[in-house]
Parts: sequence; structure tokens; C-alpha cells
Amino acid sequence: MLLDGINTDERHRGADEASFRLTYPFSPALVSTLRSLAGAMQRERTALKVMQQMLVERRDSLTVDDVIPVGDAFDHLVEGRDALDNQSAALFRSATSLYRDKLRPLLLQTHGLAASPSAADEARVTPAFRTDDRLAKTLLLSAVAPNVPALKELTAGRIASLNHGSIVAPLAGSEAGIVLTKVREWSRRVPEIHVDGEARNPVIRVQLSDVDYESVVERARGEDNEGRRRELLKEIVRDALGVTARDADIFGAHRHAIVWRGSRREVDVVFGNVRDAAWLTEEHFRARPGTWRFVIDHPFDEPGHSTAEDLARVDRLRDGPATQTIVWLPHFFSEERMRALDDLRRPPVRG
Repeated sequence: MLLDGINTDERHRGADEASFRLTYPFSPALVSTLRSLAGAMQRERTALKVMQQMLVERRDSLTVDDVIPVGDAFDHLVEGRDALDNQSAALFRSATSLYRDKLRPLLLQTHGLAASPSAADEARVTPAFRTDDRLAKTLLLSAVAPNVPALKELTAGRIASLNHGSIVAPLAGSEAGIVLTKVREWSRRVPEIHVDGEARNPVIRVQLSDVDYESVVERARGEDNEGRRRELLKEIVRDALGVTARDADIFGAHRHAIVWRGSRREVDVVFGNVRDAAWLTEEHFRARPGTWRFVIDHPFDEPGHSTAEDLARVDRLRDGPATQTIVWLPHFFSEERMRALDDLRRPPVRG
């Protein structure tokens, strides 16, 4: 991916390992992004000057093992910048507005940092925040520079590759899963971020517009989709069980402590579609040492699927390694119950 192509047939001319040696620590994907936007940049901000500035900023931290992440280019190319042509200028303004008004406040809140930019200074900004900030900026770059092959049809794996070294994963190869979990959570709060479907490796895109009608339309539509139903049910069940933790780990588990028979126990609560192995892998069912895991299925599914498939999945899992895991398979909601759930999701009508 750092070679700026989805496969070898799509690489730009010269985007091979030899060219990577010449541009290191800049990847061909990052250089291609700079080249794509060079025509729109102000003349005092040439691609070479931007690269020089990025090196200067990391002069105290860059090592020979590092590759400068693509997401770092956003600050130098897009945020708060002017462009020479009107179309690019509009995209730059829209991307900057989306970042400053929605994405950055969301990330600051997620990481427990003050919402005021002056308070979130260098001393308080955590590496975890920097990583999420970099991933979000990569999404925005894909909308601003759609002609760069490496930024086309972004997936979680591609975002992780473009920001090589930013994601610290407990298991090798699980970086894409970590990124996808983050982006799915952002898409629930930022309607301009679209995750196409529930597949294991969905395409992720950002919709930019001069007029922010997209958020209005998406929020209205969002009240009537399956994802909103799942989120509402998760909230209801989580409150009923007394689970106060809102943040989940990389496997979507919410940690909860209870006292049972005079001793303190830890339980990880996981929500998901038990039938779907792309949604809940075997790792999602495996309890941490010394803990219990409680997996809760949804009381509805896509057309054509039934609870029999959930039961079959559980039977297959029982043949695997022993684990302290309980799976709750509720009965599917009737049409009447689904209508009642929809009524709960609708905002009250104000006269």
C-alpha cells in the first residue's frame, strides 16, 4: 500500500521498491498525494517545501525504522489552507470544517482531553489520540485527493498500512480490526463517514460538501436503519445489566465488575451477531484468563436468517477450546416489537 497501488497493475510509474528507497522516509503513496494536490497548493507551499517541513517537525523523534504516515500530510496540505482553484478551495474548506467541528471534538472527548484547543496542548495530547487523529485525517485526505490510487476505496487495512507503525496491536495482523472498530464508532457520530456494509473488509469513504446538507439527511435516515436499532438495544440491555463502561476493547468487550458470593469477579460483555463469523470471530468468544465473557446476540437478523444458525454456531464453538463464556440468544422480535423499538428511536414531536 505504501507503494501507492491496490495491486502491481495500479501503481504509478516509478512507484516500486527502488523509488521507495529514493523517497524514504516518505512513501510513494505520500509523494503521490503531494503531487496530486500540487496544482492546487499556493506557490509558497510546494511539495518539496511541505516534505521539508514534515521532516523538521519530526527531527527529534524520527528514527531509521520510521516511515512518515500519510495522515500527517493533512495539516500541511488541507487544514486551514487556501487553494488556487475554486473547486479545491471548497473541498479544503469542507474537510477543515468537518475535522474542526466534528472529528477533532469527538476524538478529544474520547481520549478525555479538553474540548478547547488551547487546553489540548502538546504536553497533554497522548500517543493514542495522535494515532486516532492521524487515521481520521487519512480519511479526509481520501476525500480531498480521490485520484491517488492508494486513497481510492479505502479499507481499514489500507488505512493502517498508509500509517505504518502508528497502530500498536497486541496480535500481529490485527491492526485492520482495530482501525475498523474505531471508524465504525466514528461513523455513528459523524454521518459524513460511511462504512459500506457489515463485511469483514468494507470500503470506508467520507462525503464532503460545501453545504452541510449531508449530515441533516443522514441523521434523518439514520433513525431508521438497523445500526441504530442495535445501538439502542445495546444501551437498553447495558443499562439493565448495570454495565457502566461505555468504551470497549479491540474485540468490542465492555468490562464489568460484579460481586458474586462475596468475591469480586470480572465479566466482559460483548454485543454482536453470533451467526456471523465475520462480525464475531472465535476471539470474540474467548474469555480473558480469570474472567467470564457474556456474549449477547441481537433479537433480529437480516432477512433469510434464523436463530437456528446462531445455535449451530454456538454448537461449533463448544467443540473448540474451553472458555468461561455464556452466550445469550434471545428470541427474535415480532413485527409488533420491532415497531415499538422504532417508536423508541424516534425523537419526540415538538409543537
